[in-house]
Amino acid sequence: MNSFSDRIKALFWGAFFKLSLINWTLFRLRFVLGIKEKTLKKASGIRAAAAYRQALQVPAYREFLEKNQCHPTQFSDLPVTSKYDYIQPYLKQQRESALYLNGTIPLKSKRDTSTGTTGKSTPWYRGQKEQSHVEKMSALAGKVALHNQPYTFVNGFAEGPWVTGISATLATCHDPNGAICVIGPVNKEIYACIKELIRIRPPGHPIVVGGYPPHIRAVVDMAVEEGFPLHEHTLIGLVGGEAMSEDLRDLIVCQKGRTGFKQCYSSYGASDLDINIGYESDFEIELRKLCHDLKHKELADELFGKNAFEPMIFRYDPLNYYIETDEEQNLLFTCVRLDRISPRIRYNLEDRGKIMAYSDVSAILKKRDIKMSQKSQTNWPFLFVWGRQGSQISFRGSKVAPENLGEAIRLLGIAAKIEHYGFYQYETKDGKTVTEILLEFHDDKDVVSADKRLLKDILGRMAEVNSDFVEAIDKCPDNEKPVLRIFRSGEGPMGMQQKKYPMRKQQYIFVAGDEFIPQQGKLQTLYEG
Repeated sequence: MNSFSDRIKALFWGAFFKLSLINWTLFRLRFVLGIKEKTLKKASGIRAAAAYRQALQVPAYREFLEKNQCHPTQFSDLPVTSKYDYIQPYLKQQRESALYLNGTIPLKSKRDTSTGTTGKSTPWYRGQKEQSHVEKMSALAGKVALHNQPYTFVNGFAEGPWVTGISATLATCHDPNGAICVIGPVNKEIYACIKELIRIRPPGHPIVVGGYPPHIRAVVDMAVEEGFPLHEHTLIGLVGGEAMSEDLRDLIVCQKGRTGFKQCYSSYGASDLDINIGYESDFEIELRKLCHDLKHKELADELFGKNAFEPMIFRYDPLNYYIETDEEQNLLFTCVRLDRISPRIRYNLEDRGKIMAYSDVSAILKKRDIKMSQKSQTNWPFLFVWGRQGSQISFRGSKVAPENLGEAIRLLGIAAKIEHYGFYQYETKDGKTVTEILLEFHDDKDVVSADKRLLKDILGRMAEVNSDFVEAIDKCPDNEKPVLRIFRSGEGPMGMQQKKYPMRKQQYIFVAGDEFIPQQGKLQTLYEG
């Protein structure tokens, strides 16, 4: 980890990476060169070791190593860091400067914060070089998707101290091809801006609309209700902040008989790290849709593991991040760029996931004689992301994810009728755990028509997509089975949460004591099996 030759190689790969960010031509050269997969993997590890050596200049990191009595001989010997055991103790002691190189937060820095979805917002400072590199990488990623065309970006992400919105704005401002309309997460304003741009821009001009998935879906719903033909124009969605199910993507992208965008891509990032760590292209979207098809369940099992719901599928640049997983499938991130003023070494976001080489995925597809219609743009590795630990409920020993409920709704063909869905779990006075399925409908007529049969159908479909759940539900007494609670539009806990906190990630799981537990809303009907 400290050999002289590896230090020289780290300098070479660092210079190569910086060179590739200078302009569009040099960035494309990376792909023309066709650097081998094994070479990239080794270069990523060498750069990660260099990032560790730089982190020794951080007082907090040195103290963290001493506390863990760490004397590493290889990178995997280093202790795992996280917001809870590495960042927050120094914030509580008001020693945040110790988290930065040489114990100093530069005067020329940018302050971001987390959204505070899981508690109090956490501040993050970013240096000038770091911010510049992130903006350049974001702009270049946009050029890949748009083939270097001029475009207009409608920014529907939350602005202010939250990292995604302002970083996306700055990246677009520095892109000679990009025009910017900064709106924020206000659905009606986003929709109005889209219609204005369609009116004033040349025919076929690409309009990229960024925002959180539920907001972009709401914009398309407005167009559907009004009969406005979004599909006749070049509209591309760019979403982030939370996972996007394929049924939700289908409600955003134009389908037969329903208007919508040309395509909708998801980006993976975190305020602790960077925006756009992982990206989607048409290849990843096609692969994920295949895995959602029950005809290809064995493909999904081989890629993700049995009984695992389908994760988001991204690709990531190994010259930007070195990513590992632990025994519990926590993703561990090391930013291998040396521009960070607060380095991240083996940083645990508490996102569950898996990494897989492009050659391994290709071999699995070939073995199953699956020919993809979309071509992969790169040999970069895959990043499968299930989401945060605790983003599932436990039902009689089985793990059930909101994505399982979303997939059941899609299979029933009622996704367009459902505005929001989620779970609510609580204990009764006698210690029994109650599991409620929460559905918020678009139209009142669908609220009226819902009944016990809908609950039975949902449970049946959830059993199809989660074999652990089918065993749990088959052996479950009727009085302990999940119940169904339905709401009118905007009256459920999911809708109320989104309205009050539009900058936050959508909440899908509620427990007693949460701000928007169902008893606080205008309740509709509770159906029991």
